[in-house]
Amino acid sequence: FCEGQGLEYIVGRVWIGFWLILLALLVVAWEGSVLVRFLSRYTQEIFSFLISLIFIYETFVKLVTIRRLIGDFGVPISIFVMALADFFIKDTYTQKLKVPRGLEVTNATARGWFIHPMGNTAPFPIWMMFASAVPALLVFILIFLETQITTLIVSKPERKLVKGSGFHLDLLLIVAMGGLAALFGMPWLSATTVRTITHANALTVMSKSSAPGDKSQILEVKEQRISGLLVAVLIGVSILMEPILKYIPLAVLFGIFLYMGVTSLFGIQLFDRILLLLMPPKYHPKEPYVTRVKTWRMHIFTLTQILMLVLLWGVKASPASLALPFILILTVPLRRLLLPRIFSDIELKCYDCHLHPPHPQLQCYPIPPPISIPIAACPHS
Repeated sequence: FCEGQGLEYIVGRVWIGFWLILLALLVVAWEGSVLVRFLSRYTQEIFSFLISLIFIYETFVKLVTIRRLIGDFGVPISIFVMALADFFIKDTYTQKLKVPRGLEVTNATARGWFIHPMGNTAPFPIWMMFASAVPALLVFILIFLETQITTLIVSKPERKLVKGSGFHLDLLLIVAMGGLAALFGMPWLSATTVRTITHANALTVMSKSSAPGDKSQILEVKEQRISGLLVAVLIGVSILMEPILKYIPLAVLFGIFLYMGVTSLFGIQLFDRILLLLMPPKYHPKEPYVTRVKTWRMHIFTLTQILMLVLLWGVKASPASLALPFILILTVPLRRLLLPRIFSDIELKCYDCHLHPPHPQLQCYPIPPPISIPIAACPHS
């Protein structure tokens, strides 16, 4: 659009960033984050599955176009080993990671550090300043959904987190920092679902012993700020590590993306139910959505999510990709208005149930009525 109208795209991003901040302030001031209560597990898992598929898909696209201690540090070890192997194999060319030397803009001849809101090379039209509110709304919806859904996924009851989540504060900080970053030509910020889940999994302590055939249970999550702070510091330090980072082949990074995409699928109920489509019923796990719901009805519910996933992927890969947030929002009325006409309330509660093992207060595990024994029937001592 900007190219066709002869407008500076990077200046338009600045005004979109301003509108994003205004929208975030209004939503947070009116406590709009309470709308996440309408985002059921149905929507959460479709979204997280989509993000995981994007990581996996992009890995192969890029490649085509161009036990415990070791397990815990498998990713950095794999990067080091494969980069070392690439360094010693001189007769094979591999595309390397491009890292700028020091702290500098991407293209110093095209722009400087600061993007003037009124235009860098020519005056920016006033009508476009207000028209930027439209794409800002689309971007805000996407950031809102990604941030809140990521928070919901990480703070699921089964993870046994102790500290609460900041739905309002997280949204305000992410949008405000991203809006201000547009002044310097930097990208907007958003919650990274796959990397957030990977981070949470790395901090999760699992039970070491369990009965044969049973899954390991979550004992606790090491809730702290040290790991997040170190990641941020290392990202900043990476600017000074250009002499080292330039030796890392892009194929190694794609392998890491593939690893994160695949591992983030585990723990998603939708992924588990897709596997059940290929599994005989006698091998199904003892989960509430299996034991309390007929198998064929469970598969129908799974197919509805798969169809929505295919629809989202089709929109994402089409020129109408800007409509992705609206298609994702459609899963909310689908789950709350249409599916209750097909599935019973107890079935839907079993699909949305987060706790494992079952909690007696959840209606997907109805408490059996007490057994009353007549006094006369009791044997006398």
